[in-house]
Amino acid sequence: MKQGGGFPVKVLGEQQFSFPGNWKIQLENTTDAYHFSVVHKPFLQSLDAEIEDLFSFLDGDGFVEDLGNGHSVMVMMPSLIKLDEDNGWKIHERFSALGRACAENTARSRYAASSRRWGARASNLNLFPNAACSLSFFRILRPVSVEETHIRHIAIGMDGGPEEANQMRFRLHEHFQGPMGFGSPDDAEVWERVQRGTAGGPELDILVNRDKGLEKDGSNGLPRGNRYARCLRHVEEGDEQMSAVMTAEKTISLQEAQEFIWLEADILDRADYDVWLKLWIEDGHYVIPVERDDDDFRNHLNILYDDASMRKMRTERLQGGFAISAVPAARTIRLSSRFAVIESLPGALKVRSAMHLTEDKFGRQRPFLADVEHHLVRRDGKLLIHDKIVRLINSEGVLTSISYLS
Repeated sequence: MKQGGGFPVKVLGEQQFSFPGNWKIQLENTTDAYHFSVVHKPFLQSLDAEIEDLFSFLDGDGFVEDLGNGHSVMVMMPSLIKLDEDNGWKIHERFSALGRACAENTARSRYAASSRRWGARASNLNLFPNAACSLSFFRILRPVSVEETHIRHIAIGMDGGPEEANQMRFRLHEHFQGPMGFGSPDDAEVWERVQRGTAGGPELDILVNRDKGLEKDGSNGLPRGNRYARCLRHVEEGDEQMSAVMTAEKTISLQEAQEFIWLEADILDRADYDVWLKLWIEDGHYVIPVERDDDDFRNHLNILYDDASMRKMRTERLQGGFAISAVPAARTIRLSSRFAVIESLPGALKVRSAMHLTEDKFGRQRPFLADVEHHLVRRDGKLLIHDKIVRLINSEGVLTSISYLS
């Protein structure tokens, strides 16, 4: 209740979504801090350095406590528990505008004086069997079946408090929670994988001897059955391949590739095709295969297989004003995520990412999902596209017309 800063606490709104898994999987997640740095790495990367450092609590003095009768609490940052004591706590840059707004109005001073509340408290409280109070929201579980759970994420704020403070709470909630936040979708994916793993059958090895020194290494030198060990090693020790990418002369980092792909997405969403053509090397190919796993594009039928000449003709068609399917032009928004390095060589990098493209035209919207491979090269200090392969998730099915570049 101290999150209200002296004002009553009220519900600001809620988001609902479901995941195909048992409710107990999610409940345990709320008191597990170890998954945070791995599962929520994209969320951490979206934060400024100051807040990211605040969330680096695995090396701190946090703890999990069994409260009995199924209840439990996880305290991530003990220094932020006493919300009514500031003790000289520094206001993070993220909250500086809110701090100034509160300080300018004497009626808000009691809230401004307790700046710890702006980021809410730093613990997760599980109330058995189906409620959790986590940071600045409530999570309510509703078991639908053994393999399906509905979740309500309820944002809380101040009743009568500063308007700017509740606005900040909205933005914090949207950032992480809900079906399209930076955190919940990653959690839900893991919950689904856990559910699938429990249905693996007796032939699936389930190791229960972690950290006991009893694991047997496989041929790759990693513990047998631990398909995520490489991911963990990357987080804890740094991936050797990525280290080579970052340090070799003229190499391309994953961060550079991400920024380039996001720039290309922005250019395509604005239909600035003349600029898009300049992102390519002359002998590159732009491909949308029919068969998702096909790599022999030259010798198979494709939805699209463009060299430099065809790319130019295609963009001229889209911009000419005469193609019926391109007038009026569809509006698009594309999101690229889940970047992974396929191959790294000096001056070249192959990256796979997930693309979610939404088309809006004639008052209806259509989604397109794909795995996208970018084969990037560095020429005269600039990144360029050598090849781009868009593997639509439903490429072998019945598609609608696409009057724009994917």
